[in-house]
Amino acid sequence: MRILQSKFPIHGAIGAGGVLRDHLGQWIGGFAVNLGQGEVLEASCGIFFGLNLAVEKKVDDIVIEMDSETAVLLIQSKVLNACHPNAGLVSKRLMNLFRRIKLQHVMELQ
Repeated sequence: MRILQSKFPIHGAIGAGGVLRDHLGQWIGGFAVNLGQGEVLEASCGIFFGLNLAVEKKVDDIVIEMDSETAVLLIQSKVLNACHPNAGLVSKRLMNLFRRIKLQHVMELQ
């Protein structure tokens, strides 16, 4: 699954979207969500929508690629995750629904 966040600097509008593909690159599903006004890091809660999509599609082995290195580090860090305002969106309970889950940073597509 690839998740991208975006912010329109003039308006402060943020959003997130993602695609879910199988191991052969075949389309399983996707999502796009308008998250209102905020900072781009707040758009990292797009992972919540992506994980829910994967659960809905009965995916249990997943590699998540995010374009926000900061978001990846926050999600992976137990200390920072506990104090970040969006920490509750990516609960351990949701992540524990997967047999295997790998989270990694990727450069944003141009």
